Amino acid sequence: MCRVFPSGPIEVRTHYGKSRDQLQRGAAQSCYLPSHHITVVDRIPVTTPTRTIFDIIPLVRPDRGERALDNALAMGLTDIRKLEAMLDELGKRGRPGTALVRELLAARGEGYIATESELERMFAEFVVAYSLPAPRRQVTLIAGRVDFLFDPGMVIAELDGRRNHTALLDRERDMERDARLTAMGLRVIRITHRRLTRDPDGVYEDLRGALRWAA
Repeated sequence: MCRVFPSGPIEVRTHYGKSRDQLQRGAAQSCYLPSHHITVVDRIPVTTPTRTIFDIIPLVRPDRGERALDNALAMGLTDIRKLEAMLDELGKRGRPGTALVRELLAARGEGYIATESELERMFAEFVVAYSLPAPRRQVTLIAGRVDFLFDPGMVIAELDGRRNHTALLDRERDMERDARLTAMGLRVIRITHRRLTRDPDGVYEDLRGALRWAA
């Protein structure tokens, strides 16, 4: 979630009273903070990732809240079942953010795989906008895990982020894996952040051509 929220002052949340009417100004307080919503990191008690998501969402723009939720899922900090259980606990009428959390979980459902980066999220939106067939995300093959796999054409879309694919060793590793995937009969299309944002029509033509060729 650090990619969404810059560093800043630490928020301290304390348990106070039994009703919302008793909440005071100043440090953030909650009238419902049970022990199973708390964990310990470096001997410091903190809210669990699942509870933190629910506390964050009412405080930020909807798109940032959604990104935080997906980041937590992609990092393995929580899962859909834990979020749904937390919604059952906290999603009472009048609680800020409840409607958005319910909407986000309904759109995902059991088995949902979150995108691991902002670039992957952008590509997922690009696929919908250009009416391309829905690919599978984060698929593990013999040669390794791939970002997006289009069936039945067996075309792979790999997203090259600006930070993770710049070193020479990274590029050489990618080339070796692409060669293994190609030998398996798969077609690999690599897409950079720059190209996706500046030439989406060209990306579409490349993918459409690859899908036709593979079919």
